[in-house]
Amino acid sequence: MLDWPFSIRSRDWIALVAAIAIGPFYILNFVRFSAEMIGDAPFFYLLFCATAVPLVAVIAARWKLVTWQVAVASMTTALIVNNFQQWYTSWAHVARVAYVFWAMALMLSSPVPIYFLLRPLAVRRQIICGIVIGGVAMAMILGIELAAA
Repeated sequence: MLDWPFSIRSRDWIALVAAIAIGPFYILNFVRFSAEMIGDAPFFYLLFCATAVPLVAVIAARWKLVTWQVAVASMTTALIVNNFQQWYTSWAHVARVAYVFWAMALMLSSPVPIYFLLRPLAVRRQIICGIVIGGVAMAMILGIELAAA
């Protein structure tokens, strides 16, 4: 097993702080500096969700799922706050946009945290949890389609 230079408690707190900081870091580095290239911001959002968010979850020792959700919420909140003036037509519209970005970030970053969730379970429980997770994923996809319409 990998020998970390920090204690378990320190790793959890470092990962939690990194999860909170990941949203503002994304806004400062990829949105503000690429304002003239509008098409790059969504690409970097998807790339950041697929790479940086699972990396933050891997750093955590015991709080992997909590850290993962905090990182996804931080990314979504930072994106909504940054573009609030453009997207605000009503609070319902802002809520729909927030749901779409939250669900996309959650689905793109989910393979690594789901692996850590299913790894200690027996095979039968892994199958049952996999079916439940697949159902939740399908519901989220349908929710994205309904929110985007």
